[in-house]
Amino acid sequence: MAVFTFDSTFRTKYSDEFRYDFERKGAKLKMACRTDGVVRGDTVKWDVVDPADDANIRGRNGMIPESQLGYSQVTGTLTEYFKKYPIDSFDEFRGNPTVRSAMSMRGINAINRAIDNGIRDAMDASATNITASTDGASNQAVALSTLARVDYWLSFLLEADVPADDGQIWAVVSVKAMLQMQKINEFKSSDFVEYKPMPDMPSSRVLRWQGVNWLTYNGLSGKGTNSCKMYMWHQSAMGHQCTEPEAHAYYYESQDRFETWFKTMQVAKTVLPRGIVRFYHDDTAAL
Repeated sequence: MAVFTFDSTFRTKYSDEFRYDFERKGAKLKMACRTDGVVRGDTVKWDVVDPADDANIRGRNGMIPESQLGYSQVTGTLTEYFKKYPIDSFDEFRGNPTVRSAMSMRGINAINRAIDNGIRDAMDASATNITASTDGASNQAVALSTLARVDYWLSFLLEADVPADDGQIWAVVSVKAMLQMQKINEFKSSDFVEYKPMPDMPSSRVLRWQGVNWLTYNGLSGKGTNSCKMYMWHQSAMGHQCTEPEAHAYYYESQDRFETWFKTMQVAKTVLPRGIVRFYHDDTAAL
């Protein structure tokens, strides 16, 4: 097994605290998913009640016709994700607790990225596409720089009877798309912004505009290209399940080696494809 070591003794003195390179940290997308799946072993099932048909009138015999609810289930298989760091206790840094702190931070971040990547992959695999040869379609990627394009994207959900008044419509956009949106006059108008972000909130805050909760996410498929895949969806349409919170452990092995590892068991699945709409964004468009 490979053991994490520092090259020779390239430093005999070190800082009390390390300075970290940049990386994506917390899982941003799981807050926008339904998490009410039923877990049995390594299988998760999300229940769906089908839409009702039209109301009936009395029959010729005066009896009221009976109806039956339609039930369906979407099934996903849980998968374990791990991040493990060993360090040889003969290493020059063995006495520095900051090494273990760095392992913890990097391990947690890796698990959180796995969660977001799983949700992204599920939407990549199953979602509703915008009509071909119109703005946002796979063959007509555009910049999200006008209110008309935002409304057109949203209209696919509204015309599918997705509720817009329960605060559960989400959109995940690329960094370039969010910068394009900031050029829209209505983006800054109090007539469209339902509430202002709280002061001193982190930069990953959710922006609520045009009845949609907007998330900026730097891990979308095709980011930085002329065909970045972005999504708008209702929370009930996307399922995500963790069997337990992100677990971690610290221990020593028999060969005098310290290890720390993190894991989660999770699955993401599209529950209602018509409740998720894909928009192809041109990230190469001039800002």
